[in-house]
Amino acid sequence: AGSKLEHCANVTIRQQLTPIKAFLELSIPPLQTFCQCCNRLVLAVLLLFCVASCRTSEVAIMPPEKSLDDFSNPKQLGTYELWRKVIEETKIEKKAKILLLDHGDEALAARINLIRSSKKSVRIQTFNWKTDETGRYVLWELLRAVKQRGIKVEILIDQMFGEQDPKMVAFASFDPNFQIKFYNPTFNQLAPSTIEKLAGLAYDFHAFNVRHHNKLFIVDDQLVITGGRNYANHYFDRAIGLNYKDRDVLVVTPEP
Repeated sequence: AGSKLEHCANVTIRQQLTPIKAFLELSIPPLQTFCQCCNRLVLAVLLLFCVASCRTSEVAIMPPEKSLDDFSNPKQLGTYELWRKVIEETKIEKKAKILLLDHGDEALAARINLIRSSKKSVRIQTFNWKTDETGRYVLWELLRAVKQRGIKVEILIDQMFGEQDPKMVAFASFDPNFQIKFYNPTFNQLAPSTIEKLAGLAYDFHAFNVRHHNKLFIVDDQLVITGGRNYANHYFDRAIGLNYKDRDVLVVTPEP
């Protein structure tokens, strides 16, 4: 009787284990497939890095694009004498003068006037420069200052979110007095693709995330605008819909 009970127990256990064994046997192929997919994904990412590295071993250089417009008309007129008087006042008083630029229109008008009034140089640092109406307007005024009066223009733009149109950059760089530089470009490219940006982010997040948030507008080393505005419509109350409420200050210094 005991042996019969033991035999029945063994049969029962084998019957219970049979479905589990079958399930495990069926589970092995999907597990192998999942591992193969992971291996392929890793290989694809490594291949992406290799392709990106190969593509950027040599930095492409675009020749300057010549303009049919000599930017000589209309004549660029500013208020240099007014600014000279203000600078003289700061020298007499031995302290700087500061003006709050609270609204977009006055902030844009101040920049345009200073460009037209410049005598030596205009230096700009910014995080973002869009190719909308505001961005093109400021760029056009800078080009006119270079061509009409030989003003030296230097621009530093963060590469991450700006609209870097290679043709426009080549067009703007037709004169040696006009220099545009981009801060921390992904794979040393002017306009990297979305895949290349993601590859740069995955490869070295800390290096990729080093961004340039300075916002400076310096004319002749004595007239300075600084604050929160980049160069796009919605920073100067000129966009339809969303406009950012930023502020700038205009500083006139006694000495460069």
